[in-house]
Amino acid sequence: MGRLELVSWLNHALRSDYASVQECGDGVAYCQLLDALHPGAVPLHRLDFNARYLADNERNVRVLSQTMWSLGLPQVVLLLLYLLQ
Repeated sequence: MGRLELVSWLNHALRSDYASVQECGDGVAYCQLLDALHPGAVPLHRLDFNARYLADNERNVRVLSQTMWSLGLPQVVLLLLYLLQ
């Protein structure tokens, strides 16, 4: 699957308008996907949907990490997020 196909799928699944895979680096898209799979599990109110700084991105990824841990999910995605930054 190519990047454009991935972004198209993501936009369809989340009813969003991401233009590139790089925009997912702030962790919000991953949290939204996890929330779609486990409704109410992700505290979306804690996310910074307009993250501009690395600290904002890290806070979003921390929310994702804590949610994944509480659900007992493997956190391989988090490693990939850090490698892509």
